[in-house]
Formats: sequence, structure tokens, C-alpha cells
Amino acid sequence: MPVTEVGILGEINHTLDIVLRILIIAATMQTVDGVVRLVRWWKGRRH
Repeated sequence: MPVTEVGILGEINHTLDIVLRILIIAATMQTVDGVVRLVRWWKGRRH
């Protein structure tokens, strides 16, 4: 396998890794936001 191919594959792998982390962080933040809203709604409903 030529060095350039390995380098390109490495770059793609690295990019996918970054994209995956961003998606995980975004999903986590969405979930946290949803939980916070649910808790606020629940507290507002009980009073």
C-alpha cells in the first residue's frame, strides 16, 4: 500500500472520529436540554 493511500485513509478516519465526537456531544446536550425542560415542566405542574 502506498504511503499516500495510508495518509488519506488516516485523514478520513480522523475526520470521522471528530464528526462522531461532535454528534455524541450534540446528542448529549440535546438530552440534557430535554431533561432540564422536563424537570422545569414537572416542577411547574406540581405547584
